[in-house]
Amino acid sequence: METTTHDAIRHDLNARKAMGESGEIVRSEVIARAMLDQDLGYHSDSLRHDYGLDEATRDRLIAHARQDAANAQGNALAAYKAAISAKRVALALGLINAGLLTWVLVRLG
Repeated sequence: METTTHDAIRHDLNARKAMGESGEIVRSEVIARAMLDQDLGYHSDSLRHDYGLDEATRDRLIAHARQDAANAQGNALAAYKAAISAKRVALALGLINAGLLTWVLVRLG
């Protein structure tokens, strides 16, 4: 029996989890790989696209698409890290504000 894209994703996520890997980044990597495999026709539910491309052109387009995907993943990871950092700063500033407000209220009695 051939594997569907959904089955491949579930299998790969379980394998990565067994290796101690989890989280949104791992999930995105697994889904991206499954989509590539689906586009290449490796899964039983793959749609067959006939774009009339020779193999060299097709391979070059796939390589560029993978490069674009890697770039997008890197940018998304950088944005994620910046958001986490901003969240930490906002929390710290909120705690400082609460502390200062408490101090002022105690001093005013």
